[in-house]
Amino acid sequence: MVKRAREQALRERRERKQQKKEARAAEKLAPANESVEADEPIESPEPE
Repeated sequence: MVKRAREQALRERRERKQQKKEARAAEKLAPANESVEADEPIESPEPE
């Protein structure tokens, strides 16, 4: 049980990191548009 929770937490942290990275890349691509946000729906990981 604990292992699964830990894996889920790591996965979520990785996803947040990736979102942050993508948002930064989008800002670089469109610096004129200051309110650039990644509003793409994130696919939730399938339950194991």
